[in-house]
Amino acid sequence: MTLKAAPDLLFLLGPSGEWIASNPMTRTHVAASASVLEGIRRTADGHGPDFVEALKGFDEVWVEDRTFFGCRDCTVADATGLELSPRPEARVTGAEAVATALQERFILIDDEAAYRKRFALKTRLLDPEHLGNFHQQMGFELLMRQHKDPEQWWVAQKFEEGLKTVRDNAYRKVQEEFLKRDVPKWALAGKKVLDVGCGAGYYSHLFASFGAEVLGLDQNPEHVSTARNAFRAEGLRFEVFDLSDLESLKRLGGGPFDLIYLSDVLLFYFIPYQPPSTLKGGSHTGRPPVSAASFLGTLKTLLAKGGRVRVLEPHGSFSLCLRYGDPSRPLAVLNEYRRKWFGITPNLQTAAQAFREAGFAVVDIREPVYEGPVRDREDAFLAEYPIWWLFELVPMA
Repeated sequence: MTLKAAPDLLFLLGPSGEWIASNPMTRTHVAASASVLEGIRRTADGHGPDFVEALKGFDEVWVEDRTFFGCRDCTVADATGLELSPRPEARVTGAEAVATALQERFILIDDEAAYRKRFALKTRLLDPEHLGNFHQQMGFELLMRQHKDPEQWWVAQKFEEGLKTVRDNAYRKVQEEFLKRDVPKWALAGKKVLDVGCGAGYYSHLFASFGAEVLGLDQNPEHVSTARNAFRAEGLRFEVFDLSDLESLKRLGGGPFDLIYLSDVLLFYFIPYQPPSTLKGGSHTGRPPVSAASFLGTLKTLLAKGGRVRVLEPHGSFSLCLRYGDPSRPLAVLNEYRRKWFGITPNLQTAAQAFREAGFAVVDIREPVYEGPVRDREDAFLAEYPIWWLFELVPMA
């Protein structure tokens, strides 16, 4: 078996002066001694000496795994999966062990065609042949490594216990702070608001605090129960609703609505959790998958005259991009844009096409960033690159 360097490698200088081989396609990273880097160079094209043979004669042969699942605590954390700090417990030595470690992290490969085929959706949870998209990798992390209920974890990674505050991560630094600044400008007093995919109701409560009459919909009964318990005293209404049932959605009572709000919802209508072929009838309900355009078109029928839709979604370019560079000068690296296999958000053209097909015109696009004091690497990135974008939509004449 002849090993060669994967064709997608980047080489980074770590904070302690060590070199790190990084594969941005697989989001795997390995620190390596200078002799190992020389071995990679000698065998880069697959026509040089055998990698293990190339390491003979070197005194210092080691690698140190620097890979972890970056979003294990928060879906909007750094998805690069690069641990910059030394991990001596993850160090292996010896030519054979080093070669194995580099193969496991896709720094070295033996078959480029097989390597390329890995960049696709998983066909089942334990599919070893494909890396899967972010949804699937997140599900594997929660179910198989953390042994947590994804639905309960989703609320816990975003809100402090009791739903009174947002956790101190990007949800607070960017999303919440942006909405606190912007919602007062929406003139909600006396208006009817439909919060679609309301989750635990936190932002439904924010809208109500500015005088809106709010109805929150979510298809997760646990989230709706949490919202009802948290905001019972405020008189907010929350309903369990299957958001793939467009016929029932058309008959929704309580409208028409002056504002329909979606946050971190629409992405699921562009790229589902699983490929449709693996789901009964195309979706978990037995109905065919619902397109973003048809979903938005149905919401349009619920709008009052002069009403509008605001869609706050993970950014199509930067929400899951790789983060490299000095902590004070972040560098965003895109490894996909049009043909996504890992990412779960549409690019601008795809989103705009769905809006147009649904009969909407885009009247504003906002890209909120962190505006507070920069304290660490995450703050610096969030201050430079937007990880959400807000679309304001009105029905076409």
